Amino acid sequence: MTFLNIAYQKSKKMYYFFVGFIVLTLISHVFRTSSIPFFIYAMYSSPVPIQNDFSFFVIKKSDGKIFNHPELWNHHKRIVFYYSSRTWEQLLGQDSPKTVFHKKVYPSADKNYLNTHYPKWLFRYIQQVEGKKLDHITLYKVTVNYDKHNKYSVKNVEKIFTQGQ
Repeated sequence: MTFLNIAYQKSKKMYYFFVGFIVLTLISHVFRTSSIPFFIYAMYSSPVPIQNDFSFFVIKKSDGKIFNHPELWNHHKRIVFYYSSRTWEQLLGQDSPKTVFHKKVYPSADKNYLNTHYPKWLFRYIQQVEGKKLDHITLYKVTVNYDKHNKYSVKNVEKIFTQGQ
């Protein structure tokens, strides 16, 4: 037996309440109104805006090769560098670092993040991941543009820093 059959047998008032709620909810969805907060999409997320430009970071090593670990099991090594670089750039580009951190870190950790020498740390990290000494690394921010045919072109290459020994 379904829930509605059981509700109908036990209490006709409860049955009509549930059927009415279901019908009103369906009607509200047809007319794109919100009946209860649970169905409000913006409450949980927001649509991703359409954009044609995408930016990412690239590290060029002293031997001229690009730092990349495409293997799935090594993906975390690339992710650490990417997210730390993006956060560092965001922190440098604004008045208050708290807007990036959203108070999710320990107090004054944002100051430590800016006061520590990120380029030196990244240089040591890349050497450790590569397992060899490097003369220098260069961090670039690359912006690409996708056209309507999904073809991309490099829009901008910005050198962020070069760090060496």
